[in-house]
Amino acid sequence: MTHPQVWPDPAIGLLELYDDALPHVYGYLLARCGDTGLAEDLTAESFLAAVHAVRKPGTPDPSIPWLIGVARHLDRTVHATEALLVRAREAFRRIYEGEEGSR
Repeated sequence: MTHPQVWPDPAIGLLELYDDALPHVYGYLLARCGDTGLAEDLTAESFLAAVHAVRKPGTPDPSIPWLIGVARHLDRTVHATEALLVRAREAFRRIYEGEEGSR
């Protein structure tokens, strides 16, 4: 009986890089959006997108510059968009209620 060959998950390399890369990716996103909550959400989404990307054939080995490229280029998921909308609504409500209260 032959056993099927098990290939290692390419995302393991990403996991090994995570601790070193996290502050770089987060810092990159925070500098661009200026909002810690949004930067946290986008960082998580970037790493999730990177996991999906490294599992595709022909993807380069993950590195910090590659992860920053992922953060710069990949679209938001539905979850990230919903989180962004919730924060936008809360900000609008705070501003609107502040303006209404000052009249």
